[in-house]
Amino acid sequence: MLLDTTSNRASAFFSKVSSMLILLCAIITVQNIVKAPNVDKVFPANVHYAKYKPARFYHAFHNKKQNYAQVKFDLDADFSNLWNWNTKHVVVYLVASYPTEKHDVNNVIVWDRILSTPDESHLQVKNALSNLHAHPFHEYSNDFSNLEANYTMHWTVSPKLGFLAWGSGMSSLGVPFTKI
Repeated sequence: MLLDTTSNRASAFFSKVSSMLILLCAIITVQNIVKAPNVDKVFPANVHYAKYKPARFYHAFHNKKQNYAQVKFDLDADFSNLWNWNTKHVVVYLVASYPTEKHDVNNVIVWDRILSTPDESHLQVKNALSNLHAHPFHEYSNDFSNLEANYTMHWTVSPKLGFLAWGSGMSSLGVPFTKI
């Protein structure tokens, strides 16, 4: 029986290569955990207003009219510090947080964008409106009166290899909801 056959040599070679790749993946993952991304230039979103009106969406609530809010805002944020050789894309999103009688904190995503390249990382959005169909902003008590929300930019970094990383910026001042 020959010990130095081609299949034995190939098996030993691929065993070493796979062990080295697993070690390399582990090193990259540990590096991503130790070096968390940081963003310095994320200012609070400048929210002009948060208005709500009755609307009827046929896909929800059995065709009953519900109150849906729409938010108009400006945004100036630089996410270039989140990019490195291991970044696949960055998802940024604006979250409205407000308390109600039933729940201390309600978080609703009102706007989002996926940044695919570092060139897109400086966001300057003027007079943007939240999309009611992509992110319906609905209060289950159906009453936005006497409520106000704080708005915060959040981000999630998707690496090519490793764990997701996320963070958030500063929160804006409370913006009351007004009826249209």
